[in-house]
Amino acid sequence: EMQIAADPLDYRKLVACSIMGSSQQSSIEGERDILYSSNDQGLTWSPRVTTSITASDPACAYTSRGAAIFVANVMRRVGSKLQWAARIYRSRDGGLSWVHTATGPGLDNPTITAGQADGKAVVWIGGVDLSLASIAKNMCKHGPNCPVIPLVAIRSLDDGRSFSSPITLIRGATGDYSVAIAGGAASFSGGEPVFPALELNKSDPLFTPNLPGKPNAVIALARIDRDRVSVTELPHIYSNYTAVWATSKSAVAVDRSRGIFHNRLYAAWSDWRRGRCEVLLSYSDDLGATWATPRIVNDDRRFGNGRFGPDDTQVMLAVNKDGVVGVAWYSRAGSADDLGWTVRFRASLDGGATWLQSVRVSSAANTVTVPRDWSDEFEVHVVGNAIEITAGYHATQFFTGGDYSGMAADAQGVFHPVWSDDRTGVSQMWTAQVRVTGAVHRAPDGHEKPHYVLPVAVQLPAAPWYQVHSFDTQKPDALPRVGGISEVSYEAKSHAFSFEIRLKNVSPRPMRGPWRVYVTDLEGDHGRVE
Repeated sequence: EMQIAADPLDYRKLVACSIMGSSQQSSIEGERDILYSSNDQGLTWSPRVTTSITASDPACAYTSRGAAIFVANVMRRVGSKLQWAARIYRSRDGGLSWVHTATGPGLDNPTITAGQADGKAVVWIGGVDLSLASIAKNMCKHGPNCPVIPLVAIRSLDDGRSFSSPITLIRGATGDYSVAIAGGAASFSGGEPVFPALELNKSDPLFTPNLPGKPNAVIALARIDRDRVSVTELPHIYSNYTAVWATSKSAVAVDRSRGIFHNRLYAAWSDWRRGRCEVLLSYSDDLGATWATPRIVNDDRRFGNGRFGPDDTQVMLAVNKDGVVGVAWYSRAGSADDLGWTVRFRASLDGGATWLQSVRVSSAANTVTVPRDWSDEFEVHVVGNAIEITAGYHATQFFTGGDYSGMAADAQGVFHPVWSDDRTGVSQMWTAQVRVTGAVHRAPDGHEKPHYVLPVAVQLPAAPWYQVHSFDTQKPDALPRVGGISEVSYEAKSHAFSFEIRLKNVSPRPMRGPWRVYVTDLEGDHGRVE
């Protein structure tokens, strides 16, 4: 989970934040949030803040007056219970020194937006309410009746020194949606913030498959104007949230220049309507009330011989001071297995109507063939009488590079995407400077008319679940429980995983073997699993 931000008053100052983990510890307990700063336009970086306790899903940004804000979602103990909380830090000097200034509700996929309103430096922090999200995820994993997960936000009117109680932004734009995933926030020149959420219709994505001609999602956008929340929708999104190699995050940006596209609202996302994951972009000139027909941004070609892909994901979006629109993404066009990626960037000088040729940004590719420690990349759960092995949440993150990546445009107009790759054998955070030359202009007559390639009829692959079912008909309280999984290795040449599972007897009586383990179900997204 990586974000990057640029000081609107000083082009040299940037901050970037991420989860920092260790495969030597259990997945969540070993995670910390970390923030880095740069004083030379991103050429060199120094760590500034690291949480001392378990943390996840950070966010970082600058206010309109040049203060830096860092949100670390920490897991703290309240009495006998563990609870998530958003620990908010503030820097008066643009990112060098930091103080803990406030604590808010725990937020999944948090985003920050800032602006000026009524002469005040306003800061909004929004995200999915973690207290309800964890409950909903557990309920949604095994059935279609899922509760609503609200998107909430807190506000500061004093440049990030203090924050209000949370308000609900989206509880269900046109109905009771089960999953809301915040993307990158944005703000209009008048200070009104916009928070996007990908909403999967009516039930968990496992029960709302992406079918040909039947979109299964919308992007809902909540805009706050003087404490009044209005929600608009960008409909007809084709999402495959369960795909192991792609993410479904949306990103929004506002043209805050004084140019010809002033206050144009852009939205970009990963979309599956043509049978592979592609980057789509749309825009609105009326604060989100109506939207232009989406256009495909990636300029790669489909794999041949009936193969899926390439799959382009991790959409990053920013608009610079001149009104140039920049989109970056993880491209798998050069990956033979559709798993590795490089980062590509593409720009538009005419408000998203036409696009310059994309360029490769990352100098090396992320590839699963790099030797690494897989010990922490599998999850094991006991579900009823079944033991479920998932090449799961953190393995998914290895294949996607995390849940989200970000991009900023600095005060000189230079774009700064941030991404992860493992060229060193360890997943690390990387960035680069991207400069775009050319003047912003209106597209020639006819180019701004809706232009779109119609979807083709294709069924997407199944979700990546791996299950090992129970041994016999003994009572559940007599079954062993999973004690852990270890010795995980991956042999790239043979495409084979090997691992050990430890079972622990937690029943009140001794248990004696021999045991018979039956593998009854195997599923995979990349070829046949044996």
